[in-house]
Amino acid sequence: MYSTQEIKGSEYGLKALEIVKEKFPELKVELFGICPAPHHLPDWISYHRDPSDLHLVYNNNAIFITNSLTEGFGLVSVEAMACGCALICTDIPGHREYAIDNETALLVPVKDTETMAKRIINLIDDNDYRIKLAKQGNSYIQNFSWDVAVNKMDELIKQLLAK
Repeated sequence: MYSTQEIKGSEYGLKALEIVKEKFPELKVELFGICPAPHHLPDWISYHRDPSDLHLVYNNNAIFITNSLTEGFGLVSVEAMACGCALICTDIPGHREYAIDNETALLVPVKDTETMAKRIINLIDDNDYRIKLAKQGNSYIQNFSWDVAVNKMDELIKQLLAK
């Protein structure tokens, strides 16, 4: 995801991707966001402004990165996991709600472009691990579905009414 808001850390993700591109010249990247595309994007990065078919963007990609400096519950990361992307994200409280390092996602320190690039490269180099991480993330994220939330709320209300 791309944003002009500094707290989203887009500049750090772009720097990490430039490092990855040096190792993998064939790399293609898709960004999306609600703001206009940045003027400096190289031709190997395509930009989707406010896509109505966001699930297709997720489904066309194997890895999703997010570089937020701060975040509540990062909905786009969860959506990407639900669509089967392996997630690499910053190690911040909002991401830790669903991103368990080396289990459901890979965490990197905030603003650490080198570690972000290394983690991306690791997933590209180790396709089996990428698939395993994506599957584990997808399975775990099902705990955050509306059905699960409604059932938990229903149980809570029943318990309160029984008192």
